[in-house]
Amino acid sequence: MTRLLESLAAQSRQPDEIIVADGSGTAEVEQLVAQPTWVASGLNVRRIAVQPPNAVRQRVAAIADAQGEYLLMLDDDVVLEPDCVAELMAALGSDPHVVGAVADYNTQSWPMPTRAWRFYMRYVLGMKPRSWEGRVVGPLLRFGYNPTPANTAPIEWLSTCNTLVRRSAYDAAGGFSDFFLHRCTMNEDVDLGLKMSRVGALVFCPRARLGHFHAPGGRVSPRDAAEDDLYNRYFVMRRTQGRSALSAFGSACLYFVIETISNLGGAALRRRSNGAGQRLTGRLRALGKIVARPGPGRAALKHYWSVVRDHPRPLRFLAAKALVATGACRLFTIEQRGYRLRFHPANLSSQLWIEPHGRDQALEFFRDYLKPGDRVVDVGANIGDTVLTAAVQVGPTGHVTGIEPHPRTFRFLQDNVALNGVHNVRLINSAVGAAPGTARFSDDRRDDMNRIGGGSLEVRVARLDDLVADWTTIALLKVDVEGYEKFVFEGAPELLKLARCVYFEVSSLHFPRFGYSTRDLLTLIEYSGFRLFRANDSRQLIPITTEYDTANFENLVALRDLDDFLRRTGWSLGASGS
Repeated sequence: MTRLLESLAAQSRQPDEIIVADGSGTAEVEQLVAQPTWVASGLNVRRIAVQPPNAVRQRVAAIADAQGEYLLMLDDDVVLEPDCVAELMAALGSDPHVVGAVADYNTQSWPMPTRAWRFYMRYVLGMKPRSWEGRVVGPLLRFGYNPTPANTAPIEWLSTCNTLVRRSAYDAAGGFSDFFLHRCTMNEDVDLGLKMSRVGALVFCPRARLGHFHAPGGRVSPRDAAEDDLYNRYFVMRRTQGRSALSAFGSACLYFVIETISNLGGAALRRRSNGAGQRLTGRLRALGKIVARPGPGRAALKHYWSVVRDHPRPLRFLAAKALVATGACRLFTIEQRGYRLRFHPANLSSQLWIEPHGRDQALEFFRDYLKPGDRVVDVGANIGDTVLTAAVQVGPTGHVTGIEPHPRTFRFLQDNVALNGVHNVRLINSAVGAAPGTARFSDDRRDDMNRIGGGSLEVRVARLDDLVADWTTIALLKVDVEGYEKFVFEGAPELLKLARCVYFEVSSLHFPRFGYSTRDLLTLIEYSGFRLFRANDSRQLIPITTEYDTANFENLVALRDLDDFLRRTGWSLGASGS
């Protein structure tokens, strides 16, 4: 610690106060802090005792005792270069959106992925080479930069031995998670970085440098470090990221497999164990402790077992969950009639991989109605099964516009269209409403249920008339926007005049959250010149009125010309109420 204090005294921008959180239980640190040298050097140093010792508990105590807006977190075995603090302050002070700055090391290299992790990231996650630099990947594995960039660069994690943060952002993020207070600490910095990145940006500052004079991973044995590493990763995924017990445990198992392969492979190449056996033992102990934990985790596993037991295809269901959890799902495709879908980590992709023909009945409407040369607009395109079904049916002389607001789902949609090499599809990443602007959008893990209102994402909103303004006729307008349908139609008076058929979802469970009823929606559509029908399983249209209502999720059909529809499809007209 003497070298640390000496380097702080030599800073071009000295800290206003230095708090030593002492967990040693001896008089040595107290005597060191009391030396008059530090006062003579301009340092304001004070000591607080923290027992029992624990890195997170000690940091939390020091932060609670600190007075300033900026918090510089250091280990007792680091030595700062003279401009380190000044450079970190400059990185934070230049942009109020930046809430944390990380210094570079001059005595050790940044963590780099092993061959096993490189293979996983490139061929399973589909990440381009070096796109992992500065990021947290998979089950919370952090990577640095190599070579070190010349200028400030974004980073997704913190290292609590070399980081300056804004106290206001630290408080807004909730500080360190309490589950790190009960075990030897590992990953507390990654966890804090994930939480603070929700408040603002984190940056790596290469001009701020310091030496770190113990091995990465701390002063514990390889076995204890590996055990705590895996055990705490489970807690970060479970509590900080809000993942289910099964999902977090599955990712912990994935980490166990890849890290074990890395350690054993490295030991074989180097012809020395380097603690590989101890690390394997530690991870096995961590998995055992996770499984043995009482409480919500066990209840979740019990519930999951009942779901698997009652599922019509339990093995396929379990395989789908495992593939999504590991990211290996992207290696698979799902065969459909006339096209393929990539097995992306999305709810609809999982459903179709488990049961590839599970949507055939819903898609039969599009196959029966659409003809070569037709023009189609799909609002709420999701991963693209309706877009691609329509594209196959209308052929190269037809055209399909697919509109999807969620950025991640839109990337899946783009990939599926590219996978099939179709050239008669235009894709638009936007929400659709009554007026242009922006809106909050949900980011639910059940991604086929995401919708406008109260979410964590901000998306663009456009009027449908502005997005599709160059056509003279539209054979089919499909709208499935989880309750926002009325506002889509309010922003499309001109397009509705061009449409011959509208296929849209209704449910009385959806509409009240947006302040209207099923009757309001049906009245708007009928006023636009359409007749209203529901379709049954016998390829019949059943006439309905604006009084029709249902709590079920059901697709209705609005037509300008009933005879044209019947000629196109070969369907028949059923009696009202049948």
